[in-house]
Amino acid sequence: MNKVNPIYIELNDKMQLGYKYLYKENYTEVIKTWLITWNILMDEMKKISARTFKEFDDVFNGTQFVTNWVGDFEDCLNSIISNSNNPEIIDSYGNMRIDLNKQILNFLEEDDDLTAENSNRAIAETYFMMGDIEKGEGLFETYLNEDPNWGWGWIGWSDQYWLCKREKPDFKRSEQILLKALNHPGLRDREDVEERLLELYSEFGETDKFEEVNAILNSNNKIPKKIKIGRNEPCPCGSGKKYKKCCG
Repeated sequence: MNKVNPIYIELNDKMQLGYKYLYKENYTEVIKTWLITWNILMDEMKKISARTFKEFDDVFNGTQFVTNWVGDFEDCLNSIISNSNNPEIIDSYGNMRIDLNKQILNFLEEDDDLTAENSNRAIAETYFMMGDIEKGEGLFETYLNEDPNWGWGWIGWSDQYWLCKREKPDFKRSEQILLKALNHPGLRDREDVEERLLELYSEFGETDKFEEVNAILNSNNKIPKKIKIGRNEPCPCGSGKKYKKCCG
């Protein structure tokens, strides 16, 4: 294992301290520690004019890649929000998550489309989680007007009305979003959108619609998966996170 650049020992130690709290499931201390870590990171990147996390990783040589740590920080915030019913906690940590993802977008490689998409989706879905449906709707609409072929953007938007909705799921709205996505000929990850539509129909007992769509997909030699993704399995969107902590 390569040694950490001596200049960044404090940064590395703070990152690792946060992981120690994480393993103990002491999420309050994780966030406190990693907010300090983030500020140190920003200062150090500014000192060497590092434009991206990858550029900084090349000189940091830390125990953890900065890019991976940032993902874990974001994931921790998401977990806190997702598992809380306290409006104050959801609002406080939700705003942290939004701010973090906005900043993440400033330090990505030009070709890192996946992380950029995940961050944009995280921002929009967090507004939904905080109860600001209008803001979340507006962001998803803006993203998808700019890139109507973003399959997982459509899925993320639809999910807010059933998979991620704790009370009173809106089947019609979820269906409407997924069907609109499938109208785009160049849709990326089309099979994932089709599969999500089938899951929606299955969840709400729409047997006739399920069989109709399933028959069409089979006739086009597209056999959708019938087994739902396990909550602890890797998310199919490619984020590297567990399904339950990402798109599930």
